Amino acid sequence: MCDAEEATEPRMLEFAWLMSVGAAHSAVPAPDYRLELLARVELETHRLLESGKPQQALEHIQTFRKQVTDEPRLAYEESLVLRHLGRTADATQLLETTLSLDRTLAAAWYDLGELQLMDDKLETAKTSFQQAADLTVEHPQGWAGPYRLAEVAGFQNNPAEFEQHLEEALRRGFSMSRTIQGDPRWAAFMQQEALAVILIRLATVYGEESVLESLFPTPQENP
Repeated sequence: MCDAEEATEPRMLEFAWLMSVGAAHSAVPAPDYRLELLARVELETHRLLESGKPQQALEHIQTFRKQVTDEPRLAYEESLVLRHLGRTADATQLLETTLSLDRTLAAAWYDLGELQLMDDKLETAKTSFQQAADLTVEHPQGWAGPYRLAEVAGFQNNPAEFEQHLEEALRRGFSMSRTIQGDPRWAAFMQQEALAVILIRLATVYGEESVLESLFPTPQENP
């Protein structure tokens, strides 16, 4: 047995023991050991990623899913590692599988939409972002889904949906200055008259006029 396997096995046994303790004492009011366990696995995966060890992070989450328990939120966690490794096709497939098991994972819908947008699959991205938006109406980051929907509408040159989704994002706390300042995609929207009119109006209404200058083309100096 290799060193990595030797190090992993006791940890997996510890996790399995925690789960059995939670089950054995389920009649007694106590912390939710299952949720605590899942959170610990996610934290360790994030720690490995932040330490520049993505392959170890992948092995960690895959081993846990195989040996201890497998749940949609852990599959989603693995998809994050796959994206970090540049394996976007694998991440997309895993997200689709995950959402077939649990359609309430807003973050998974959002990430799937991002991957679909990267592949220029605008209609499927639109569906995914709409699911994310519907699931996060009261969430502090609930503006993210409508913001992405506005972006898709911009790419499709659909002023009506662009305005609808951008205004919804702003109502949910979207900050133009923090999110689209100087963004070349949104600068391109400013070159489309119908979209520019909407952007200027909403930026003015919501006190975000400062972002507009960054979205206009930079004047070229004469040689």
